Order: sequence, then structure tokens, then C-alpha cells
Amino acid sequence: MVTLVNLPDGPKLLDVIAETVVNTAKPGKKKSLYIISCYFDIDTILEVVKCVKSKMDEHKEILQRVKIIVDIGDFIKSRQKIDKIKQIISDVAGNDLEKVYFKPIYVSGQLLHAKSYALIGGVNKKTQERSGFTAVTSGNLTQRGMGIDRKNNVEIVQIDTNSSNIINFRDSFYKLNVNYSVPSDRLQQQDDFLLALTIFSEGCFYHKWDGALSSEIRIALNLTEKGKRERDKINLAFGNLFKPDKDTLSYTPIDLKRLFEDTPKPFNKSFWKINSVETLVGRWVPHNIASTVDQVLSESIAPYIVKLRELTSKNNLDRMFNELAVEISEMKRKRYIKEDVSCLQNWRNKVAELPDRQDLLQLRILPYEKVPDLLDSIDRQLIIRIFLRLKSQIAISKRQPSGVRGIIARAINNGAINLSDELIRHVQLKS
Repeated sequence: MVTLVNLPDGPKLLDVIAETVVNTAKPGKKKSLYIISCYFDIDTILEVVKCVKSKMDEHKEILQRVKIIVDIGDFIKSRQKIDKIKQIISDVAGNDLEKVYFKPIYVSGQLLHAKSYALIGGVNKKTQERSGFTAVTSGNLTQRGMGIDRKNNVEIVQIDTNSSNIINFRDSFYKLNVNYSVPSDRLQQQDDFLLALTIFSEGCFYHKWDGALSSEIRIALNLTEKGKRERDKINLAFGNLFKPDKDTLSYTPIDLKRLFEDTPKPFNKSFWKINSVETLVGRWVPHNIASTVDQVLSESIAPYIVKLRELTSKNNLDRMFNELAVEISEMKRKRYIKEDVSCLQNWRNKVAELPDRQDLLQLRILPYEKVPDLLDSIDRQLIIRIFLRLKSQIAISKRQPSGVRGIIARAINNGAINLSDELIRHVQLKS
């Protein structure tokens, strides 16, 4: 029987499967649920297993095993461990964990695109037949494929209760299982990736800032050919403000170095050694340590922001603007520069906004800037590379790692068991 499913006025794919479970039920019969799918999600797996088991229970059948095969690509994207998926299925199916089978399949250069669902009983010793059914379909093991999302995909399904076809399906299932297992190194890579995510998601990364705060308020003017030739004249006439180099004139009207000459150093080297680890993309710091850092920086920068607001008051900016306008107009008149006075407005806006840019000003105290949402923005291979490099550094260390580094070392060895609790205790001990 072939049926279109998930249409607005028709049955859902999950409804068809549930109805077939009922129609093929035999009280006391033990059957196993087989699923092959390209794409999947955990919620849909649980919903399908729960639905099938419920119908079987109603008709006194026993769900003996659950066996699921999916494409390796979607398994990797799921960011789930096989053992965790099996445990979740086991809890819903009411089976022992060893009776739940979940396996990603790898066909080199190809996508496992098949979608099939089957409920299969044991072999009849007299007839050598198997009872149950197969549902060969276009619908994936997803909310849309099953028809349980409000934006469903229209799918098609063919239900078959012929014993020979059921046996052929089962043979095909095991052919995939035996011949196209995922290489062990690919599975290990997935385990490394998931462990890296577990560890790194407990903190954030700080990238070394190599910039200069003065560059944010520097005025840069491009010299004309005449300006380049008469650089000495420019230096003589305008050198009190502008400093010429090969192609430009520059001037920094506010001496930020002097403003920050008494910059506090709230974090010494030992603080970072104990409370962070160095990685390929900067220092990794636990979230609770990062919160402390943010609080201290905010308190430390406050008096400097007050001073900066005084320096960039409207009166001071007006005075600097007018002084600079005279110089720039004169240089433009003499055809030394390409810009005119209009360039000053952008400079004034940037300077006026500087006291509100606390994150930038804090870099004068701590030259590390927090990288937002790094785990979402970098690719899988780089995350694995960062993790393996860190793992290697810890492994070859001659000293027993301590502080946060020691916590990470234990997390790598034990699969991040109690990682959050250890990080909390670490902060409590330091405070």
C-alpha cells in the first residue's frame, strides 16, 4: 500500500506507522524496531519509539530491541555521543541498554539517503517466515519527516507485510551495519570534539590585543605629491601638531599614554597561570573567573573614564576642532593634503564616543579581549585541533598541572565528569 502522508487533509507518517503496528499486532509476540534514516533528531527518535511501544503495549506485544542506523554526517552535526543517545532511547523503550542499537554509517563519498521503518518479529521455526511490516518512505526521522512539525514535508510511504520483503529489509539493514561501519578514528575524532565542547563551553577565550588605543583617536591625512616633496616645509610650518611620514600626516590630540600612566595592574602573572590555560586561539578562562575579571576591570577603569570625559568635554572638543580646522584648511589651501576640514567631523564623533567604549578602554589595563561565541563561529576541525594541542601540552608537561590547568587535565582523562563542580570549588577556594 502506497500513501501520501503529511498533507493538510491526510494522515501523518507517524500515524501510518502507528496504525500499521496495530494492524499487524499479535499478542505475546516479541518484535524489534528497525530504523534507517539519513537525518534525525533526538526528540523525533523518542516520539517514534514511544508511539510504537505504546501501541504494542496496548495489544500485548513486546518491544524486544530498538535498532537505528543513520548517516555519519548528521550524527556528527548532532553533537551527541552514541552512548548518551542509546541511554535516552533505552529509558523510553524500557529495554536494557544492550538491547538498544544506534550506529552511524559511513559510505565513502556517498550519503546514506535511505529512509525506512520496520517492526519485525522472530523467525517462525515451521515456515521460516517473519511477521511484522516495513515502511519504505521518503520521510526522515525528523519532526518534519514524521509530520509532527507545523511545517511538515509532504512524503510518501509504502507499507509491506510480505515476509520475504521483511527478511530482505532485515538483511539490507545488517549489510549496512557490517560493511559500512564508521572507522574507529572518525568515532574517536567525534569523541574528542564532544569532549572539547563540554570543556570549552564552561568558559570563554581571551585573545591577546596587539592594537594601540591612540590609533582610535589619531587623525591621519594623506599627503599629495606636492606634500611629499615639501615634507620639510610642512614640518616647519605645522610640526607643532602634525608629524609627517612617507605618505601621511598624523596627530593624536589627546595623550592617552599620560592619562593612563598610573594604570593599575589588578592581575599579576600568577593569576593567569593559576586561573587559565593557553590555547591556539588565546587564553581559555572559566566563566566564573571571567566574571570576576569583568567586575575588577569595570571598577578599575571607572576613574579613568571620568578623566577622559573631562578631556573630551564639548568645550575641549570645540577648542581642538577649531584649532585643527585652521591647520587643515591652510594645508589644503597649499595643496599639501588630499582631505579637507570635513574629515574632522568623523574624528570628533569617534573621540566623543571614546568614554563610552569601556571594553576598549579596559584593554589599557588588561590587553586581552574576550572573544564572543567562539565555539559557534569556528569550525569543527579547529575546535578539535585546539583541544588536541592542549591535550598534548598537558601530557608532555614535566610538572603536575595545577589550578585550572589541573582541572582541565582531569576532565580530559575522565570525560569531564564533575567539571562544573570542580571549577566552582576552584573559585571558592581562591575567594
